This record gives sequence, C-alpha cells and structure tokens, in this order.
Amino acid sequence: MKPNKPKFKIGDEVLSYQNQSVPAKINYIRESADAEFQHAYRLSLPDGNSNWISESSLVRPKNKPK
Repeated sequence: MKPNKPKFKIGDEVLSYQNQSVPAKINYIRESADAEFQHAYRLSLPDGNSNWISESSLVRPKNKPK
C-alpha cells in the first residue's frame, strides 16, 4: 500500500504536546514507507530539537482575531 504524502512541510509552524502554546518550526521529516504508519516530525524548540512526533499529534496554530 502506497503511503500518503506528509501533511506538513519543513518550516511549517505547528503546535504539539511538547509546545502547546508557542508554535515551533518543523526541521526534519521522517517519511513512512508504509501507509499503515504515520510520518514523524522533529521540531526546533528553544532548548533544542523535539522528540519524534507523529503526524496526528501536530496541529496548525489558529490565528488569533485582532
């Protein structure tokens, strides 16, 4: 079974369980070769790189109304 394309790109700002309030940029993507497994991402956090985070654990930040 062919895997899906990653939902996010390097440089996208996302929120995760490691950075719940301040968006962090994706700096590396480990693409899965199997459709049954999710792609994994690493984020640039203020204190270094994040752990590997699955695609379902990432969300795009919502724009705050002005």
